[in-house]
Formats: sequence, structure tokens, C-alpha cells
Amino acid sequence: MKIRLIYAIFLAAFFLTLSSCGNDLSRDKAATLISEHRQFPKMESADISKVYVVKFWIEGHTPGICRQFPKFSDISAKLKDLETKNLIQISERSVWQNACNHIFADISLTDEGHKYLISETDKDFVVKIAEITVDEVTGIRTNKDQNAAIADYTLKRINLTPFASDIKELPKDSQAKLALYDDGWRVD
Repeated sequence: MKIRLIYAIFLAAFFLTLSSCGNDLSRDKAATLISEHRQFPKMESADISKVYVVKFWIEGHTPGICRQFPKFSDISAKLKDLETKNLIQISERSVWQNACNHIFADISLTDEGHKYLISETDKDFVVKIAEITVDEVTGIRTNKDQNAAIADYTLKRINLTPFASDIKELPKDSQAKLALYDDGWRVD
């Protein structure tokens, strides 16, 4: 009789402990939930124009309408770095149209650069530079009365490509609101 009572108390304590464990929100669990809900890792990309204007000038006295393109001088250092890495090729061409003379820098991807191509339009290439994912959950504030929590987390870049130069710093801190449902925690 005593053994059955002790065994019943042990089972009740075991199941009570087991069921309450599902309501605890660990940092690892929060990171997994945030990653799934916000669909991390996310691809980060950059646009590279196919044509830049190196120089233009107007001939004669007739005002010409010169076409607008991004200026090569604004991004020449980055483009030359990509060319050095054998990701792009830069070629120049001259065009005379509507009394305007242009010297253009045409950009094309090399075979190595094509490995990171996401999409292409008539005007530009979209290339992968990295993936952004959850680095770590740095803290969790739980409101047990409302069955809610706020998780603070940081992001990091992974799988950086050779196109990943001069990229902006990621936000230092992010937050996610989580709610406890009958089947467990979910990101709101």
C-alpha cells in the first residue's frame, strides 16, 4: 500500500514536472521560434548596374538631352575591387546621340560572378552578398500573468560572398513578442 502511494506521488510529480517544462521558454527555444517565424536565414542582396556613365559632354550650340545613368566615379573603387576579385568585367564604349557624347562603363559578370547571381534585368544584376540569421537570444522578459514574453536577440551575417564589401552594420538589438498557447510558445 505504501509502495503504491509513493509510486502514485512519484508519477504525479513526474507528469507535473514534465507538463510544466513545456511552458518554460529557453533562449534556444526562443531563437528557434524566431528563426522559423521570421524565416531566417534571409538572403541579403546588392544591385549592380550594368551601365555607368564615365563622362558626357554636349557638342555644338544645340542643347542635347543626355541620358541619365549612375556615375562611374561614385562607385569606381568598389567596381574596380570586384574586377580585381574576378567577379565582374568593366569595358568602355563611346556613344554619340542627340548631340551628347557619352563614355560608358559596361559591367558584365564573369563566370565566378555568375555563381552569386540571383536575378537580372535590362538595367542591373542582383547578386547575393550574405545571409542574415539569428545570432543569439540575449534575454527574455516573461509576463506570466499574460502568458507572454519579449525576447531580445541579435543578428549576424553568414555565408558571406566575395560581393560582400562595404556592407552596412546590422541592427544591434531586435525584439520578438511571444505568447504561450495551449500547444506551446509562438511568436506574435
